[in-house]
Amino acid sequence: NTLEYLITQNLDYIITTGGLGPTKDDKTKDAFNDFLLSIKTFKSTKENIFPKKNTNTNTKLHVGNIKYVENKLGTADGIWFNHLGTNIIALPGVPDEMKMMMRKSLLPNFKNKVKKSKFTRLIKTIGISESKIEKVILKNCNLADMVNIGYYPSYYGVRVSLSSHNKKNIDDMVNLLRKILNDNIYSIKNEKLEEVVVRIALKRNFTFSFAESCTGGLMSNRITNVSGSSKVFRGSIVSYSNQSKTDFLNVDVSLLKSLGAVSEKTAITMAKNAALSFRTDYAVSITGIAGPAGGTPEKPVGLVYIALVSKNKSIVHKYNFGKTREINKIKASQQALNLLRIMMKNG
Repeated sequence: NTLEYLITQNLDYIITTGGLGPTKDDKTKDAFNDFLLSIKTFKSTKENIFPKKNTNTNTKLHVGNIKYVENKLGTADGIWFNHLGTNIIALPGVPDEMKMMMRKSLLPNFKNKVKKSKFTRLIKTIGISESKIEKVILKNCNLADMVNIGYYPSYYGVRVSLSSHNKKNIDDMVNLLRKILNDNIYSIKNEKLEEVVVRIALKRNFTFSFAESCTGGLMSNRITNVSGSSKVFRGSIVSYSNQSKTDFLNVDVSLLKSLGAVSEKTAITMAKNAALSFRTDYAVSITGIAGPAGGTPEKPVGLVYIALVSKNKSIVHKYNFGKTREINKIKASQQALNLLRIMMKNG
C-alpha cells in the first residue's frame, strides 16, 4: 500500500531498508513481488519475480529492469528497479551493510542528479539542552534565517545539524557557535567523544587512567574502541565493591564507613590512587548509584560523583542523572570523558 501511494507522488527515488535476507521473516522480496504483480508491470506468474542471486559471478544480475546491488559485507544483496520513472531500491537493514551500499552504489548516482549543491555540518554538544542552544543561536546569530538548523538530543548530548546551499554561511555559523558555546561543543567533525579524548591526548602527549565503579568499565570500553588509544590509555581499575576499592585503590575502610562509597572524598581518593598506580598525567574516577535499587533519601538513585586529578589539580563534580541504570551509566561515562577532554585541552 505504501509503495502504491508513493508511486503517485512523482518521486525520483524510494528507498527501503530491512527485511532482506535468508530467513523466513524477511518479507521485502515478497512485498515487492506482490507490488509488481499488482501494478501489472510484469506478467502474472506463480513464480517469484526475484530469482536467486547468481553466486558464480561478481556482476550485477539483471532480470527485466530489476538489478541487484552487491552487498560485500553480508548475504543479502539490495534490489533496484524502475517503475514509471521512479527508482525503487531495497537495502538490508544491517547498518554496516546498508551504509556501505549507500556510499558505494547509491550516493554516487544521486550526486550526478543533484542540480544544486547542499552543504551540511554536524556539531556535537554536551551539557546544554536543545532549547538553550536554540535560544543562544536566535539571540546571537543573524545567520539563523540563512541556515537550516536541526536539534537532535540523546543521552550523549545534543547534535546540531546545519545545512545550506551556501558553504560560507555554514562555516560562519560553525565559527560563531564555537565562540558562543565554547566547551559545550566537543566535535564539529562528527567524532565520538572518546575519539576526541584520544586525539587530544595523542597531540599533547598526555597519558590517562580510570577508576570505575558504577559504570563497570564502560568508559574504558569506549576508549579502547578507538584506534591508537593504547599509546595514551594506561589502564583502568573496575572497583565495583567496597572491598576492591580498599584492596586496589587504597580507599580507607574508615572513609567508606563514614562517608560511603558514593561520596566526594571517595571519588577523589579513587582518582588520585589510580593516577599513582598507573603513573599517568590524568586520572578519572566514577562512583555512584546506578539503580534501580540502592538509593536512599540522602543518596538517591542516579547520584554520581566524578573526580579528575592531574599533577596540579583535583576536581569533583556531582550529578543526579535519573532512575534508569543503563542510561545512568551512559550519561556518567559521557560526562567523565567530557571533563577529561576539557582538562586536557586546557592543560
